[in-house]
Amino acid sequence: MSESTRRPSEPDDNPDVEKRKARIQVIDPTGNALDEYMFIDWLKGGKCRIVGSYNITQGERINPDESITQMWVFDERALVWTPPPFYIVDGETVDLNLGSRETVEAWLQTMSFEIMGYIKQIPVSW
Repeated sequence: MSESTRRPSEPDDNPDVEKRKARIQVIDPTGNALDEYMFIDWLKGGKCRIVGSYNITQGERINPDESITQMWVFDERALVWTPPPFYIVDGETVDLNLGSRETVEAWLQTMSFEIMGYIKQIPVSW
């Protein structure tokens, strides 16, 4: 279980980050958008680390000064994946440039439902 003051669908707000990590919303096979999100943490040597967030709820935390902070609570898991050199969308073959974050993010959007299924199966290690 993770928690943050930022909803998992919101991008990082660190001004030092050159390229923001796109938050990809998971779409089920019938075309419905789910309240589940992913992003590519890093991309190296033809592999990428994909982080997925799901079971998102909002809660309140009481601070030491007794003020209240709104928090987002969610399950988050990550896996390292080797994307294929190409994939097929609507009968067209799309070559995947494994050095380009944008093309790998486009592939991840296409495969989001399937990959989120793998992410959810990762056991908790603590």
